[in-house]
Amino acid sequence: ADLWKSYDGNNARIERGDWKWKEEYAYYQKRPNRFEVSLHRGSLSALCYGQLSKHGSNLRLNLIEATPVRPSPLGLKALPILSVVAATFANIVGASELWILDPDPGVESLYKKQGFGGIEIYHGRRVGQRRVL
Repeated sequence: ADLWKSYDGNNARIERGDWKWKEEYAYYQKRPNRFEVSLHRGSLSALCYGQLSKHGSNLRLNLIEATPVRPSPLGLKALPILSVVAATFANIVGASELWILDPDPGVESLYKKQGFGGIEIYHGRRVGQRRVL
């Protein structure tokens, strides 16, 4: 996924996350309450890293990104698939809320289509979009 930053094909999505997936992976591997999903369709198509809150009542999705390759191998299905997987996991572990933290304001409407609300404060420090399960 770190190679996505260098992809510059004619039909590439220009906006990219600025995080370093390899470094983030090492960080999340140390978290027993982590949540991670990768979607593949011929190649890596989307990634999501997150974790449960301290008491397990919220599942935070901290990093979400789909391949910049256009057309995307998953079409417009990466976010709906990630949303369903996260909600299912949250339900299994007993979490009642799903949060996307620090969402890009440019995709707020896409998250709303998946049942998330508008931007609000998460625990007084960060912003996010919440979906009550």
